[in-house]
Amino acid sequence: MHAILSKKTFHHQTDHPANNKGVKANLEFYSKREYSLDENRMSFERLRVYQKNCWQKYKMAVREILLLGNPKLYEISAPVLKEELEGLKSVIEDLHDTMLDFKHKYGAGRAIAAPQIGVMKRLIYMYIQHPTVFINPVMDQESEDMMTVWDDCMSFPELLVKVKRYRSFRLTYRDQQWREQTATMEDDLSELLQHEYDHLDGVLAVSKAVDAKSFALRNQRKFLCSV
Repeated sequence: MHAILSKKTFHHQTDHPANNKGVKANLEFYSKREYSLDENRMSFERLRVYQKNCWQKYKMAVREILLLGNPKLYEISAPVLKEELEGLKSVIEDLHDTMLDFKHKYGAGRAIAAPQIGVMKRLIYMYIQHPTVFINPVMDQESEDMMTVWDDCMSFPELLVKVKRYRSFRLTYRDQQWREQTATMEDDLSELLQHEYDHLDGVLAVSKAVDAKSFALRNQRKFLCSV
């Protein structure tokens, strides 16, 4: 199966926990169900605390994300074997929960690589509209056209790095049923998957900075010129 995936394909992003119900939708549903008759008397603080409790209810196996400086981030991950598929189910759930927890804290997070939670396997989890698992991905047919972007990473959440990425490329991978799939990644999905693919080879965005001035703290992004 071959698909062409781009920003237009995954235009809207929805957060779903492991039970496939959107966290945001759940928060709105439970808040309205319990407080709809008392809405005018409920303070914003009470709603905030209640939503936090709802989030805790749906948050499951959140793993620690390895941070910049941890030597394991520079290791090359091993290929996944077919007989390891069953054992990977819990890893995929952990990747999902960890990514949503990060998004809840930082407001960003569309994909995560297994090495970022210390699982040194060639596995990427992405959630944009629906979950996609890339097992043993292989990049090829990279475009000559390049794009320059300010990249961020869950392993250094307060830092932005200016890097160059291919405008498009082909990705061949196995899905969770061990079927071979191919997809052409374009534009923002191309940038996103290149970033995650680098993690599998122990390569971080900080190693690909365009120059010495290609670093910025996230809270200073207002000073960054568009690229």
